[in-house]
Amino acid sequence: AAVAEVKGTVLKFEADNAYSVFATVNAAVAASRTICDRVREGNLSAVADDHIQVSMGIGYGPILLAEDDYFGDEVNQASKVGEDIARAGEVLLTEQALKALRGKSHRIEALDLSISGIHLQAGRLLLE
Repeated sequence: AAVAEVKGTVLKFEADNAYSVFATVNAAVAASRTICDRVREGNLSAVADDHIQVSMGIGYGPILLAEDDYFGDEVNQASKVGEDIARAGEVLLTEQALKALRGKSHRIEALDLSISGIHLQAGRLLLE
């Protein structure tokens, strides 16, 4: 629902991953904030063993949409930072996503990352 609220499209679910596309990085950030808020709220009424944790990666750039999949450097980078680096409750943005982010209402912590020998600039969305 959070994806649709900002006119995003869920492309697919794979294991515990959801892949979505948005018209703008700001829309992706808005959806990520809503998702994190809703997960946090849901966890308040659940016992600790039943808590849900999410981590997300947001990228920006050209992608190739195939019939039932999609490809591109930003897809790979967003997946890497969201799945391999982001901790529970974190939203990380790739360097390209940071460049495309509009407005000053978002607080971002700059990150200098190295993943599998690849150097990346990224940012952590500060949600609180």
